[in-house]
Amino acid sequence: MTTKPRRPWLAAILSLMSGPVGQIYAGRLRRSIILWCVGAALLPAFAFAAMSLPINRAGVVFLLLCVVAFPIGIAADAFFLARRHRDAPLKAYQRWWAYLVAFAMFYSGNYLVAQLVRSFVAEAFVVPMRAMSPTIRSGERIVVDKFWCHPTRLRRNDVVVFSSAGPGSPFYVMRLAGLPGDTIEMVDDRLILNGSDVGDQHAFIDSNFPAYPEKATMTPGKPRVFQHLQCFASVVDTALDTKV
Repeated sequence: MTTKPRRPWLAAILSLMSGPVGQIYAGRLRRSIILWCVGAALLPAFAFAAMSLPINRAGVVFLLLCVVAFPIGIAADAFFLARRHRDAPLKAYQRWWAYLVAFAMFYSGNYLVAQLVRSFVAEAFVVPMRAMSPTIRSGERIVVDKFWCHPTRLRRNDVVVFSSAGPGSPFYVMRLAGLPGDTIEMVDDRLILNGSDVGDQHAFIDSNFPAYPEKATMTPGKPRVFQHLQCFASVVDTALDTKV
């Protein structure tokens, strides 16, 4: 049978740069697939934990360290496997083209998992404007919870990320001012909710924002969500994305 010495340093680099390909290089195909499945499950699990569990800053740092430590652990595992089985006979899949195929499959799988996490668990956004300043400033990054968010769970003053119905609309980060059935007005830069002044000192009409009616009633059962930008009131047709 054909033999060719395995290079431990090369196995480590392969696993560090392209997923558990180093395990395939070392002759452990099943181990490679198991490690990839574990890594694919860790990403949504960590995202879910960070968004849903009451963890403090130390907990977030711990999760980040786990995310960083996992690929390093895979590389170390590939290194020791290759050193242990340095002179073992080559298997049918220990070929350069098999490593390329494995890399393409792992990369595609990781991309798919990342897209699923972005669509259903959490997604990072860069705040495009000073809508929530000084609480959230323009240019800051926020992570948005998509797992628990549903229009029926939203409450007044929740911070949400949404886009308008127009093509090419950017995402907006605003605080929810009205719920279905509410009547909302902007009068002299004052936000009037169901006939009462809410006393929001930051309310104003932004001339750069798309024009909407100065008075509107929220209709139950329709995807019309009342938002305000720095407590600027506007009605937008939107597929509501998420709650921060």
